[in-house]
Amino acid sequence: MLFGTLGGYTTLVDPGLSTSAVKLTVDAGVLAIALLSIAFRFPFTLQYAREMVDPETAKLPGFIKASYIITWAWTAALFAMMAANVLMIYSPGLPLWSGLVIAFAARSTAIYFTKWYPEYRKLKYGVPPTPANVLSGT
Repeated sequence: MLFGTLGGYTTLVDPGLSTSAVKLTVDAGVLAIALLSIAFRFPFTLQYAREMVDPETAKLPGFIKASYIITWAWTAALFAMMAANVLMIYSPGLPLWSGLVIAFAARSTAIYFTKWYPEYRKLKYGVPPTPANVLSGT
């Protein structure tokens, strides 16, 4: 829906929309989705996380909490990417690479955190006994 709306706007209203404005719009849209998913108590990372674990693990309170924390990490990254886009729009004298560095660092940090945090929780709290890991011996 976000990309369809943006595509329709650029086609029908403003075909000269700058690349920075398009990036800002996409980042703002995804940030809104992330914040709304938290507000509606279904963090947007939860559906992806559930695909990676067995159903028993997905029901654990720690699993849900981890999904909220990862969603907040992505929210912070999206906010940083939006800030970089705003800088690029309103400070055209800045070198292009400065906005790219901020966006790349924010996105890479969120990706790293998404991979690291579940492993950290497993080490800190242990893997709860579930039928899947009891049968496999883990």
